[in-house]
Parts: sequence; C-alpha cells; structure tokens
Amino acid sequence: SMADLSPHDCRNSLESVIRDSQQHTLELEALLAEEQSALRSQDSDSLERVAASKLSCVSALDTLEGTRRDLAIRAGFGTDPDGMKDMLAWCDEDQTLERSWRTLLESAGRCERQNRSNGAVSNVRAQQIRAALAILSGNPDSTHIYSPSGTATGGHDHREIARA
Repeated sequence: SMADLSPHDCRNSLESVIRDSQQHTLELEALLAEEQSALRSQDSDSLERVAASKLSCVSALDTLEGTRRDLAIRAGFGTDPDGMKDMLAWCDEDQTLERSWRTLLESAGRCERQNRSNGAVSNVRAQQIRAALAILSGNPDSTHIYSPSGTATGGHDHREIARA
C-alpha cells in the first residue's frame, strides 16, 4: 500500500504537531515583542536573554517541522505546502486542523516579519554605534557607513577639506 499510516493516526499526530508548533510560535511572537522594546531601550541584558530563548523556540519549531515532514512521507504525501493541503484533505474531514494550520502559518508570518524588522533595527543600531565610536576615537573618516549595495555613502574626507 502507499501509506503505512491510517488517516486517523495521521490526524492525531498532526494535531499534536500543530498544537505544539502554535505554542512555540506564540512564545516566539511574545519574545520578538520583548526584543523590539529591548532594542528601543538598548537593554543588552534583555537582548541576550531573548536571543537565547528565540534560539530554543526556533529549534523546537524545526524539530516539529521535521516530524510533520516525516508524517507526510509516511502517509504518502509531499512535504511542500501542496502536499500538506492534500494530507489535510485526506485525514481532516471536519477541517478543524486545516483552520489551526492556517492560524499557525499566519502567526509564523508575523514572527518572520517582526524578526526581520528587529534585525533591521539592530543593524542600524550597530552602524550608529560604529559611527559614534569612530567619532569618539577622533577618527571619523576611518569608518565609512556602507549602503546595502556596499558603496560608501556620505562622509567627506577631512584631508581633502584641509587641502582646499
């Protein structure tokens, strides 16, 4: 036979994978909100604590995604989003899991956007710190601020001004 897994067993396993994933995703959303305010207040202790918790959340989510893929393969479906749709159609007659799955994907999307946004904030913060240190060290033209394309932006060469 194609599958060594009954729809009923598949559904039960999938239900617990989705439930646990939702728990970790909600935890991650809370951590990212905490990280955002720690970035605003420049609270490095909080940032370190949040970074560690974020890692353990993401690692748990990775493990659960591995479990979901194994289930799909054992049930004879693909591991991609289409495979998940097919698997849910096969084992989730009342479509309650499909709703939970959609909710989970929305939550994961919010996490992804917030994580990107926090990353952008901390990159800008790092550049500001580098610029401030250069000025404090009395050597403002030693560190150019680079644009995303890798070209130096702004920052006149003081020697040129001195020569003028």
